[in-house]
Amino acid sequence: TVSLALCQRSDTININYIPYPVVNLPSSSIICQNDSMFLDAGFPASSYLWSTGATTQTIFVSSGGTYFVTASNGQCSTSDTATIIQRILPKLGNDTTLCAGQNVTLSAFISNATYQWSTGATSASIHVSSSGQYSVTTTLGTCKTSDTMNVNFLSYPVVNLPSNIIICPN
Repeated sequence: TVSLALCQRSDTININYIPYPVVNLPSSSIICQNDSMFLDAGFPASSYLWSTGATTQTIFVSSGGTYFVTASNGQCSTSDTATIIQRILPKLGNDTTLCAGQNVTLSAFISNATYQWSTGATSASIHVSSSGQYSVTTTLGTCKTSDTMNVNFLSYPVVNLPSNIIICPN
């Protein structure tokens, strides 16, 4: 008779669960000219690396572009990307001086915007033929800007020459 002895052995292993960081940036956002916004990686992680080189949980952005972040918890990491669109609204330009009888077109055109001129016009541009201060408020979505331009028309100089001139020698 053969007898087999059964051997039993036990061991313990510790498993640490490290969750993947959850990063949820807005896929796209719009900021107005001269505005800014914060982007927040949103998950407490052990480290962050933004496309700007920043290593903080949040960054401050003031221009359009694509921004991405990688958040890490030791060996686990995840990334996300945000596209920021910056709306640049038009300006009328520098003050101008013209001769009487000329005219100038002032334009604040930008696609899909609305306009309110100091003259009451609501078109993207106006024709100006008299001196004055002209202003426009341009609105596109939540972005709004105003600009003013001075236009000055000068009168032609009056020249009065005598009709006949007699000149003697010397």
